[in-house]
Formats: sequence, structure tokens, C-alpha cells
Amino acid sequence: MVEIVFNARTPDNVPYYKLGDEEEDPLLQTLENILREGQEQGVFGDFHLSVMSNMIQGAIGEYMPNPAVIGRVDLETYTSELVRIIHRAVQA
Repeated sequence: MVEIVFNARTPDNVPYYKLGDEEEDPLLQTLENILREGQEQGVFGDFHLSVMSNMIQGAIGEYMPNPAVIGRVDLETYTSELVRIIHRAVQA
């Protein structure tokens, strides 16, 4: 999921996480769809879709503009730890 969030782009090659707030966020919808399908298939446990998708998107977006985090944790470590935490949070 994290790879999708970091690499997903609009048809104009704009990263979804850089879209303005005034536009409907297709990345957030994609995350919610992935999470919903996982719940329906029994792969993911019970959680609020909007809360989890916003948490995932927020955690990813927090790394980029935050020099304090970048100075303490490299991107590879941040990404792998985030994947581990999210995986545990959504488990069935």
C-alpha cells in the first residue's frame, strides 16, 4: 500500500499526495477501496475506513515536508517501519 501511495500519479503525472484540498482526493478513495476490499475478503480486520486511510496518507505525507523527521530517520527505514505498523493495524 505504501508503494501505491508514494508512486501513484494523476494522468498529468502529478503525485496524488500533492493535489490541493479543493479537489476530491482520488488517492484517498483508492486507499479506502483497497481497505474496503480487504475487509470484505477477510484479509483485513475491522476498522473505520476513513480513519485508517487518512492515517496512512498522513503518515506518508508527514515525511516529505518535515526536516526533523528526515534528519532522524532515512526514507527506507521510515517506509519499512510504516509498512510494518500499518500491516499490524489492519490485520484480521
